[in-house]
Amino acid sequence: MGKVEKEETDLFELTRKHIKKEKEIFAYLNGPKPINEKILNDLISKNIQLEDEICELYKEFFRSIQIQDHSVREQLIKIRDKKSATCELFTKSLVIDLTTDKKRSDEEAIGKIKKLFEEKEKEDLDKQDDTLQDMTDYIMDQAGWSVSFDKRKKDFGTIFIEKPKAPNMDVFLNYLKHFYLLNMHEAVIGFSRILLEIAFQWIYDKLPEKDKIKIVDFYRRTPPFTLIIEKACQNRLKSLGKNEKNIEDFVEKAVSKYKEASDILHGKLPKLNNEEESLEFIKDVFFIIETLYLERKTV
Repeated sequence: MGKVEKEETDLFELTRKHIKKEKEIFAYLNGPKPINEKILNDLISKNIQLEDEICELYKEFFRSIQIQDHSVREQLIKIRDKKSATCELFTKSLVIDLTTDKKRSDEEAIGKIKKLFEEKEKEDLDKQDDTLQDMTDYIMDQAGWSVSFDKRKKDFGTIFIEKPKAPNMDVFLNYLKHFYLLNMHEAVIGFSRILLEIAFQWIYDKLPEKDKIKIVDFYRRTPPFTLIIEKACQNRLKSLGKNEKNIEDFVEKAVSKYKEASDILHGKLPKLNNEEESLEFIKDVFFIIETLYLERKTV
């Protein structure tokens, strides 16, 4: 087994373990009463630690990952986007006593949040030397500046897909990740748009000729790209069993995101000014591509 295959196998196994542990959490939470808060918090805490291990693995990936196991793919996306059921339970537990479902007092909630920040600060300090060296090595190879380097790599994550992808997608995903880490926000928009173009064009090019757009303008050799987006989305989502309303909404989102990128690059919209705006834009692009590259029908 090569290095890449082992990395992906380890990632998938950890994710399956996370799914199993998440089921155990809810089985305990919904099981016989009374519930022991210490046991419940320990179960949640260990799965949060497992999420961090998963993030540590994929933060080094500068490529998309093709996954045939639908449940693993969905869980990885939730973990990357901080939306796993475990993460939501952990956040809820700061202000709600999960054993009674009653709201904590303001004093108790503030105490729990303060303790969380103190533990996180200590953890960051413990990791500072390794992260600083990692960041220094990166900057020496890629001229630029990045803050909270380790966290930003995790936040970016990568694209998780089921269906085989366009051959050159990973090349531009690699560039996009570097530009995000270097706070090059305009380049993030440019390469996000390129990723969308690659994703849509590859699907469109594989359509039967009868399903492609007929060129009626003598001076135009290719159709407007927004029409390619519409045709690629409609064909792909119909094959996945999506209903007309879902398809219409998705086409609108995809076209809107592509136009937004174009308008920013052409100066018609303000540039993105910080990493939060860049990351939000990237996640929208990831969502579009991940939806397009599903393998099986969904309800």
